Amino acid sequence: MLMTGAPLDLIKLVAAVLMLADHINSALVDPAGLDAVYAGLGSLCIIACAAALTGRGRFLPRYSLYAFYPGHLLALALWRAWA
Repeated sequence: MLMTGAPLDLIKLVAAVLMLADHINSALVDPAGLDAVYAGLGSLCIIACAAALTGRGRFLPRYSLYAFYPGHLLALALWRAWA
């Protein structure tokens, strides 16, 4: 029998945190490792938010992607021009 639901999610979360903990020591020495830690922690935050919102209605209207995506691309273009 396959394990599903909350116990499996908890196991995945613990595994992800342990993998990130392995990179924290190298992050103090290597800036690329610090970027990996930030990306991993950000991913865990997004997964936690998605899990908390499971079973609820839509957070944003369906057309919100059409407004957000071009704005996101514009922000990236401005960031690149600034850098």
